[in-house]
Amino acid sequence: MKKFSFFRSVLLILLALALVMSMACFAGCDRDDDDDDDDDDDRKKKDPQTQVDADDGRDDFIDDIGGVSDTFRGAVSEESYDTPEDAAVAFVESEVVGSKNANIVDTVSKGELSNSEIADLDIPADLSEGMQSVELMEVEYTVSDASISASSVQNLAKGSASKTYKVKVYVIKYTIDWKYFVPMPVTGETISKSYYDSVFNSEKFANCTYESTNTISAVIDAEAQGQKQKITMDIEIYQIVKYADNKVYFEQRTKSSQKATGMEDTVSEEVMYAYMEEVDGEIITYVKTGDSGWIEGELTFIGLSSMKEMRPFYNQYLDYTYFTREDYGFKLGRESAREYMRQALGATPGFSNLIDIDTMDIDMYAEYYVNEGALSGMRTDAVIGMEIVQQGTEMEMTERVTAIATCTNYGTTVVENPMK
Repeated sequence: MKKFSFFRSVLLILLALALVMSMACFAGCDRDDDDDDDDDDDRKKKDPQTQVDADDGRDDFIDDIGGVSDTFRGAVSEESYDTPEDAAVAFVESEVVGSKNANIVDTVSKGELSNSEIADLDIPADLSEGMQSVELMEVEYTVSDASISASSVQNLAKGSASKTYKVKVYVIKYTIDWKYFVPMPVTGETISKSYYDSVFNSEKFANCTYESTNTISAVIDAEAQGQKQKITMDIEIYQIVKYADNKVYFEQRTKSSQKATGMEDTVSEEVMYAYMEEVDGEIITYVKTGDSGWIEGELTFIGLSSMKEMRPFYNQYLDYTYFTREDYGFKLGRESAREYMRQALGATPGFSNLIDIDTMDIDMYAEYYVNEGALSGMRTDAVIGMEIVQQGTEMEMTERVTAIATCTNYGTTVVENPMK
């Protein structure tokens, strides 16, 4: 079976793909209304078992997390600016373009708002205190990667080939300075950084229960010099983490199975526990694996360096410009997902040598649910198909990755010492 010696690396690539997606809580594609007809026709021709449907189960999921609701009513910039133009430019740079550079083409005032127009903005009372007027600005800009030099940025802004964008910005005049106002994002449009930060605010997760279930199923059909081999792999990872009173309880259960032509089937199940408590500024940690007893350990034993990293969504989110607003919270769009995957998978050792992401067949959705102003649920389903031809071997692979995560019991979660 030396002809299939690189199967091991292929399986690692599949796992890496699933890991990259799960770290973003499954950066995925959804069935946007602007998808072209050809894409829709291709989906209809697929086996129903390899299609995804975001509508299926959404209402039940919303019921499970206690409904969806937003508390964000707007925000103003922390910094003050000398002119309305400066405030408007700062809005674009801080709230609109994310990790990219904003190359300002023009900034124009559209005049001060009337009292009724200001009332329509529904600016919270604590933000309108001391407000003298509100002015509508329009900023025209282009965007570029942060790695582009300053001279290149200037040329890009002037170049006729650059795509320009326009955005309306509301700036508030207080006594002697200006601040920009960030309204609630409109459904169907990109969310702002202030909204993004509000739903991911770690203080909201100081007392809660986080649960997630990730499943990965992969099928590989390969042929080399007349020999055929089929490999199937299934993995399920369940986690529950409870946070309360400077205590954290963590539990992870992993089940996996693998079958391959001409090889013995393998099945494994692993369980790991951890308990942490902060006492007088010092974190005391205990860990347990399988049927062994509890032993005192370090956070690094479970891949962490601080207790803060245990909080939900600590590093499981992306540049806010990837997201668009929805009635239930927000979602990842098709092009945003592909851009994320290009960047993340491009950094995965060996991946680009085997697979061109632009040739992968991807059908996915990823939805993020907000309840009482906090990110309370995430749901995704992804089917990925790919072909590899290397070392005289042809392979067709299909991988399905699903994930459900919830964060509930805010303010009512109790963590007990499992050793007592």
